[in-house]
Amino acid sequence: GQVVGTLPYLSPERATGFTTLDVRSDVYAMGVLLFEVLTETYPYDVVGNKEVARENIIRAKPLSLREGLALGNSLSSLNPGELDNDLQAIVSMAIAKDKHDRYQSAAALADDLDRYLTGGVVQARIDQRWYLAKRMMRKYRIQAAATAVVFALLIWSNLRTRTHQLAAQQERDSARKFASLAQSTLGHLVTKVDEEIGSLAGGKVVRQSLLNDVADRLHEMNGLVGANASLASLSISLHEKQGDVARSDGRAKEAEAYYLQAAGELDDADDESVQAIRARLYRKAGNASADGRAHFQLALENARASGIHEELARVLVDAARDDYLRGEHAQAGRYLDEALNLLNERIDDERLLARALEWDGGIRIKLGDLSRSRDSLLRSLEIRERLLTDRPFDVRLKRRHMIASTELGTVLAKEGNYEDAIAHASSAVSTGKYLHSIDASNPDYRQGLISSSTRLASVYRKSGDVVSALDAANASVAWARSFLEDKKKNTQVLRQLGFAMEERSRINHASSHLVQSLEDAQSALAVRKSLSETQPENFDFKAELAKSRESVGSCLQRVGRHVEAYEYLLAALHAHQGLLNIQPNVPDRVKRLAAAGLNLSAWHIRRKTQLNDDIARELLKTAENLLLSRWHRLSTTEIVFFAHSEKTALSLINASTKLLLIIEQINKRFAV
Repeated sequence: GQVVGTLPYLSPERATGFTTLDVRSDVYAMGVLLFEVLTETYPYDVVGNKEVARENIIRAKPLSLREGLALGNSLSSLNPGELDNDLQAIVSMAIAKDKHDRYQSAAALADDLDRYLTGGVVQARIDQRWYLAKRMMRKYRIQAAATAVVFALLIWSNLRTRTHQLAAQQERDSARKFASLAQSTLGHLVTKVDEEIGSLAGGKVVRQSLLNDVADRLHEMNGLVGANASLASLSISLHEKQGDVARSDGRAKEAEAYYLQAAGELDDADDESVQAIRARLYRKAGNASADGRAHFQLALENARASGIHEELARVLVDAARDDYLRGEHAQAGRYLDEALNLLNERIDDERLLARALEWDGGIRIKLGDLSRSRDSLLRSLEIRERLLTDRPFDVRLKRRHMIASTELGTVLAKEGNYEDAIAHASSAVSTGKYLHSIDASNPDYRQGLISSSTRLASVYRKSGDVVSALDAANASVAWARSFLEDKKKNTQVLRQLGFAMEERSRINHASSHLVQSLEDAQSALAVRKSLSETQPENFDFKAELAKSRESVGSCLQRVGRHVEAYEYLLAALHAHQGLLNIQPNVPDRVKRLAAAGLNLSAWHIRRKTQLNDDIARELLKTAENLLLSRWHRLSTTEIVFFAHSEKTALSLINASTKLLLIIEQINKRFAV
């Protein structure tokens, strides 16, 4: 309860003496110091009676900078006009009474001061829509003015055309020109708003508000254009922009419909430029669709026919992402091979190259090629670090850098390089916390924060540091549960909760906390059942559900509930077999089926009967043949045998020895 510190710089929570403190108290002190530097006084009366001063800090409204300057040293070289609203907003946010309303880190305050000094959009005013609009209008004043004038002329021309049916052809031509110019200018502004505002900290909400305003104008323009055949190209462009705005707002089905409507309005000519436009529209429709396979096939056909390499590369990267998310890893890998050949040899687009390399890194983990995965992710990180040097406040770049760091940490851990793995995974978590602190409602930031923390927990567990692993897993679970209180767009957060619960189960299992391990495994299973029911065609969801059944079965065995364990282990084996039948060329399916067979064989061995021994031997033989026929690499395999007779022991040792020799041979082959 004691108050400790230099009185003028104490935050309200520090002044009470009873509140848990964190860096936001230091941010407050920095804000007071900035106020003092600018005005040569303090934001409160803190001179004289200490109790009165403390009450002022806790409850009084702080002075504005201009009020402080009026009370400060008359020798100050500043005048009230130099203390503009941006600077006032920064100081006010730094010394906010409630610590949740302040900058959430010193870095966030430093970033806003940098933005102020360079004329950027100040984070402290990011929620003031008209402020951002003015900034954008100031930066793009020519385009904005042209839009306003042209839009007014468009309406005027349209009214005149309707009122005077016998108006000259020249007027109709002018109306078309005005409409086309208005559309292109509005389209340019849509792109600039998305690029300039969307990449800023906290800019997602404001960007969306501005884009929704533009969407209203686009809708009005569509009404003016109508069914006029001479304005067909304008209608196509308007529908595409409406799709862009709808997709940005999360209205995926509406966006898909706009894109397909635009594609349907294109003529059937084999003109290369038309084919490139059609490829772009189908690509966007594929990205907006719950199942984009048919759209991406049409996009690929048109992109190849157009001969435009950049559009083809974009289609290939997006199609690979779509296949990866549906569990079609082998096909995704083939698409990325082609895309990377184009990007490395014919196209100069670093952002697209970094994105392709990031997806390639994730897909190669699934395909068992850790070396290529590591190299791709390292190249992706290098490119993004170089881009961040020029755009240090670009949150989109920061988010993609976080994702690549997370994936790289996983790869390095699989290779046994735990020191570097922990460094990259920890860096990803730090970035995730920063992004979440500046926009807590952003679903992408939420998902990224949970995922990066869960991966860090996994790396710690594999390195043997179960204490740190449990801390990271607990944080992941807590974040996921808190985010699920918001009922919007929960699928990915729910999936991340499943991963977090599964990882915490493994950590507790390793620490012999068996009851907690079983509870977490059952919770993960419940989450994955729910996801699999909502998206029955998602192969990865099916695989994750099967893995959860294995985890529950393993936990049940450890607590002595063997009969229940068998049902889970058998169900997992059948599920993995079904997935392999559907996706015979995905190595991860082979690995998981072999592992499920080994787990079930271990269950039979523990029964210590001749019948169970025979079944276990057949399961081992099946796993051996599967691995031998597929030449698949297993990074680690642990087989624990419990035999009750010399005969059983010898037969099992023989089978397991052959299996391990095969694995050793495969590892050597892949190492070469």
